[in-house]
Amino acid sequence: EYVNFCDSCSTDLAGAIYISDASDALKINFTNCNFSSNSNNTGAGGAISIFSSSNVSFEGCTFSKNSANNYGADIYIQASTVDFKSTTLLSTVEDGNYNLYNMRGTITKDDTSNLGSTNLSS
Repeated sequence: EYVNFCDSCSTDLAGAIYISDASDALKINFTNCNFSSNSNNTGAGGAISIFSSSNVSFEGCTFSKNSANNYGADIYIQASTVDFKSTTLLSTVEDGNYNLYNMRGTITKDDTSNLGSTNLSS
């Protein structure tokens, strides 16, 4: 809660945070967090990558100035459940990329969330 994740860089799985196998019993919640100027120079998920049946929620979070070489300038989701409440994705994305890239995940969002450019494929 109330954490800034800023200026991190990766050449592998995620710019700032990589989450894998976080089940319902271990739901990960981010509340009022800021993710800014994180990058993944060779992979997906400029700020966060979420994999393998993880269960994650974001409430009151802001993403800005993040970038990824592949999918999801802000967030990459694969086969996971992610909830968004009052969350905004503001990073500028290159042609062919998205703020949020979803690969077989389940996403819910409230009306106060702005997920920017989003690939909501399942």
